Amino acid sequence: MESAGSRRAYDRPGQGDVDERPLARTLAEAYAYLELTMPPGEEWIDFRRYSDLDREGDRYVLRFDGPYEGEHVVREVAVPLDGLSQRSAPLSYGDGVSRLIDAGQWLVIEMAYAAQAQLGQTRAHPLDYGVVARAWESARAAVDEIAKYLPPGADEVPDHAVWTDQGRQARATWPAAFTRVRVAASREEYLRLGTELPHVWPHPIPGADPAPVRAEPPPGLHPGEPLPARTYAEVHAYLDLHPCECGSDQFDRAAFDILEARDTGVVIRFVGVCERCGRPRNVTFRVPDRPGLVPGSRDRFSYAEDGPSRLLDAGEWLGIAEGYGSVADVAVTVADAALDSDRFQPGEHGAAVEYLTSAAWAVDEVLKFVPPGADQLPPEAFWTAESRSRYQAEPAEFSRERLAERRALRWRLVDEFLERYPVGS
Repeated sequence: MESAGSRRAYDRPGQGDVDERPLARTLAEAYAYLELTMPPGEEWIDFRRYSDLDREGDRYVLRFDGPYEGEHVVREVAVPLDGLSQRSAPLSYGDGVSRLIDAGQWLVIEMAYAAQAQLGQTRAHPLDYGVVARAWESARAAVDEIAKYLPPGADEVPDHAVWTDQGRQARATWPAAFTRVRVAASREEYLRLGTELPHVWPHPIPGADPAPVRAEPPPGLHPGEPLPARTYAEVHAYLDLHPCECGSDQFDRAAFDILEARDTGVVIRFVGVCERCGRPRNVTFRVPDRPGLVPGSRDRFSYAEDGPSRLLDAGEWLGIAEGYGSVADVAVTVADAALDSDRFQPGEHGAAVEYLTSAAWAVDEVLKFVPPGADQLPPEAFWTAESRSRYQAEPAEFSRERLAERRALRWRLVDEFLERYPVGS
């Protein structure tokens, strides 16, 4: 769901969790729960940057820890290990009846996704194809959850299936939505609309064949082998730099499949459809079995003890630094203008801090490729054609001295900004 305008806090945590964290059946349900428990508002929830998934004993913990609607929000929900196995198709929020989200809340989720799909389909904008297809599927999955509350032979959902204030409000507003007849009819309608979408879409849908789009693997890896990432931030940096064939990097990255979890690492797979052209996306990574976001430095792409990246080469990291630096310049200008005009609100400078620190951390990643005692990056630090061309054209940009100057500048800009806008201001 793109908007959180109808969300209200869930007033009873899920059962069965010994440390009192709410317990979801699947990762998909965990994300749905996080959306329902965010403060009321209209902002888009940036799960990509501020959510993390860590293993704790016999379960995983999905944690959102970041800004939303001018507040710093922390939400956690546990997921059993088998709840992160390969996602079923069509989308399912889990086996059995939910003990975390009530029937009324599932109606809120269903209606939000159906409205999103209808809006996207009415606009008939080619960028919205993937969003619309996923929204119809998600609306169908939500109505399936409502159906699970129907006792055998009953005509409507019983009262005890609605236990939250949000759910009771939904039931009072749309009582007919909880009848068996309505639930069955809506399910069939969502299935029909999703099936017919490729045929009624008014624009060409390139790449409709089922073959997923895959980028060339880094050196030393075989095609189809999980890509070696050190953190979730590095995973998303790779996805940003390796878009679909149509050039768009936009697809649903909020939920991913855990294919394997061992001491040697966790294998995660991102599956979705390109939001511009509808092509399937399918990329698999192996990350170490440790927190995927570096504690205390959530914008950092690797841990201090990690060596150079095996996923992105030195030229790509310098490009990332320059990209974040350009965006940071704009964000700093906006924050300073708001401060000068007395329109500044606490927390408005958060985006600028993120971009500034990301640019600085990216320069640090380039420096990790410099061998001890060397003054220049070696040629083997560049394995993509674009990076090799830049290295040959601008070798001085990859000297230890020049990179150290870049690093000092980027961190000085961070320090100067934080002097004007202390953390928490």
